[in-house]
Amino acid sequence: MDFRTDSPSPAPNEVTESLQVSDRSKSYTTYSIGCALVWGFILAVLAAGGKKEQLQRVLLVCGGWWIGWTSATIARYVYPPPRSRRAGAQSA
Repeated sequence: MDFRTDSPSPAPNEVTESLQVSDRSKSYTTYSIGCALVWGFILAVLAAGGKKEQLQRVLLVCGGWWIGWTSATIARYVYPPPRSRRAGAQSA
């Protein structure tokens, strides 16, 4: 199957510039909810299995992952992405 269309695909800069902050936050929110569900599933399976020692190890990994996620989330809001430069605006 050929999924190509006759219209040219936008350049990576055009795609990035077209994303609004709300679009990025929606996709990041979806990613975050998905991660929470997966971690919840993993922890529930281990807790139901009665593997206490393995659950403690995974809880440490999970906690570390959430600390990293929190740090990245704060960084996304404190340090927004830089404005892109237009090719014609630069002078040599």
